[in-house]
Parts: sequence; C-alpha cells; structure tokens
Amino acid sequence: MAAFEPIGIIERWELQNKTDSYEFDMHILRIGNISIATNPFEMFCEYGMRIKARTKSEQTFIVQLANGSGGYLPTKEAIEGGSYGTKPASTLCGLDGDDLLVEKPLPPLTKCGMIKII
Repeated sequence: MAAFEPIGIIERWELQNKTDSYEFDMHILRIGNISIATNPFEMFCEYGMRIKARTKSEQTFIVQLANGSGGYLPTKEAIEGGSYGTKPASTLCGLDGDDLLVEKPLPPLTKCGMIKII
C-alpha cells in the first residue's frame, strides 16, 4: 500500500510524456423519460449534479467506471484544496478534466433533446 502513490505518480508521468489527453467512450442513452450517461471515471458528486441539472428527463442515471477506468475525476476546487482523490496517483485528469467531461458533450446532446443549456 505504501508504494501505491509513488508508483501512481510515476505511471502518470510516463502517460503524460506519451500524450496530453485521455480518450474514452461516453455513451448517452434515452429510454422514454430516462437518460443514462456512462463514463470511465469515479466522478465527484458535483459533476452528476451539473449533468442532471441540464437534463430534460424525469430521471438521469450517471453510470461511472464504465468502459474503462479513468480514476477519480475531482473538481478544480478539490484539486486546489488537495482533497482525497486529487493526487496524481488517483486521477488521470488535470484541472480541465471536469469541463471537458461535463460541458463539451452538451452541444451534441441538445440536438437529441436530452440536455438543456442553462
């Protein structure tokens, strides 16, 4: 257990030397008045609330750790505060990860009537 964090930091450093992005599949499904959105992260609660606030569906399910394992996806505030799940060994994303996951998919989703822009 003591080696987890140092090994994780080395692995993240090696990954960042290969690429500056983390590609993943995100699936959006609508069944009647229910929306389902998948992602490979263990997101901080704020993301689910931000996504759900924009859906027109009666219920929205955020399915995490699907199609891979991107680690924790902390908020900018959590990263700046150094809270749990923000250390390089626990996450593959940096400060822009939150906006890319929550905001970037919104324009295509509005076309299928699932998301409303506030």
